[in-house]
Amino acid sequence: MFYIVYIYLFILVVFFIVKYSKSLITDISILTVYNTILNILSFKFAEKVYKIDILDQVYKLIDKIAANYSLLLNGQINTQTISLIYKQIFPSILISISVFISIFYYYVLKILCERLKIKEKEFVPFSHFIIPKEVFYAMVATFLLQFIYKDSELFTIVMNNSLFILSSVIMVQSISLFYFFFARRLKQFILKLLILIVITLLSLSLAEMAILIGMMDIIFDFAKRNKKRVRSGEG
Repeated sequence: MFYIVYIYLFILVVFFIVKYSKSLITDISILTVYNTILNILSFKFAEKVYKIDILDQVYKLIDKIAANYSLLLNGQINTQTISLIYKQIFPSILISISVFISIFYYYVLKILCERLKIKEKEFVPFSHFIIPKEVFYAMVATFLLQFIYKDSELFTIVMNNSLFILSSVIMVQSISLFYFFFARRLKQFILKLLILIVITLLSLSLAEMAILIGMMDIIFDFAKRNKKRVRSGEG
């Protein structure tokens, strides 16, 4: 039953994106919602059919990671505190993973449509993956609201999750910017893919710097990508 629902939803989502959706943000949002729902259904399916509580397993893994991280910090922050922080932002981690998977699905779908010569849908090349300025404003507002309502624990948890999701999206903007400069005019798919992997790994390693560059690019548009006509040949 689960697999039937999965296939049916996937076909429905792909059909809607190709046939009706006209915006990159709408496409990614639809795919993200789809992936998030799929993750939740997977948790329920595993619990019901295989008697495996995935959430409980994840929390146990978080406890182990927190203990190791606490050792690295020489006990400056205790294991319980680190574990609690990770558990509180777990929903945003799950959604952020869904965002990255959705972007991957989007560009796989782009390649498939190009191979099948489906021209009803105009896909945005990754070199021109640009986040609306409203995302930057939302991040700044969320950051400031944390200080205004800092006495509310529930509000702080919601804001921390929101910041994590927004930061993940802005990091993609940064990755796209570097890809624009280093790989967009290359013809070899494998070479472009390798460069993208390297840029992604470096961005994840230097997350704070990547997020800062992404935020600045949203405002200043360093490569002037908003003003350039997107050419279908660019990746």
